[in-house]
Amino acid sequence: MRDQVNTPARVGVMLAAGAIAAALLAAPAGAAGPASAPTVHSESCGAGLFAETIVPAAGFDPTTATDDQLIANGLAPRPASAADLAGWRRLVTGPVDRRTSCADLSPSHHLPITAGPASAPRTWSGGPTAAVATITSANWDGYLATAEAYDNVDGNWAVPPGTDRGDGVQRWSLQWAGLGRGNPGTEPLAQAGTGLITSGQGTVSYFAWWEVFPIDNTGIREIPLDISPGSHVYVHVTQSAGRASFHMLNRDTGRSQQFSFVDSRVHATAPQAEWILERAGFGSTGHHPLARTSQVQFSGARGGFSGTWLALASLPIDAVRMTSCNQSVQLAHVSGPSGSIFQATWDNWGVQESC
Repeated sequence: MRDQVNTPARVGVMLAAGAIAAALLAAPAGAAGPASAPTVHSESCGAGLFAETIVPAAGFDPTTATDDQLIANGLAPRPASAADLAGWRRLVTGPVDRRTSCADLSPSHHLPITAGPASAPRTWSGGPTAAVATITSANWDGYLATAEAYDNVDGNWAVPPGTDRGDGVQRWSLQWAGLGRGNPGTEPLAQAGTGLITSGQGTVSYFAWWEVFPIDNTGIREIPLDISPGSHVYVHVTQSAGRASFHMLNRDTGRSQQFSFVDSRVHATAPQAEWILERAGFGSTGHHPLARTSQVQFSGARGGFSGTWLALASLPIDAVRMTSCNQSVQLAHVSGPSGSIFQATWDNWGVQESC
């Protein structure tokens, strides 16, 4: 869904040096790539949609593969944190359920057009940036990477548990990574992530989803990733001329899903990459209140351009803080980043409102 941005203000926040990102993203010493590429079985689902199943090349060894090779073979890249390394090793050496089919594609939620994002255009020399612009938004909270032509974005997080107030009011919380701005006809937004809905009746539902907004006007497409509160997910979005692709992985169960959307309006690159906590917007009915959740920690947040991957703190970025439409109530805020890690924190439910 498009961001509804209010006004920017400059704040001085020192970012981590590029050397940190290089250390986090370095391939294992002496890593040797697989002899051949994986096989991708593609099933056409109609309307430009394809379900894709990845079969790694014979002899592929994930423990010595580079991050790009891991992603190409449907696996999560090596984690930045040493504490996560044992869990990652169990995942990549264990069974991964790679089955993806058109039957898995469900346009079950119809979420829509709100107003548009955008950081001011900037130039960048390629080194760490010295300050972050802070933007207030009526529906986004997180970070935007700008000033490059991005074709890849990825990240990890744990699905936050939601709290239902039991007051009859439905509330939403979406967590995602994406490419683009969502401007109709010019800069579509390719995004994938997780979400939850608190019903107001004592129940909370969780789901995984992807969308190309506003080109694919069926709304967000729910996919079976078997997620629940605390599930650790990896999301990778990539695009090329006429094609946006989405890979999602439940790092706890090994359930993997990959889909592509083919449309001539998808550009070869995007002017920005995003890692976002969002409250849903429904066009003329306005923004839903933000569901209360635990803090969401994004890790391994990276942007890719021209064959280069950089951690979040080494990119030219803008921080986005979520407020009510009139900016009188702060709904969520971000902290960090440190390398590829930052936190998005709920502050207030807010109300149903149109901006």
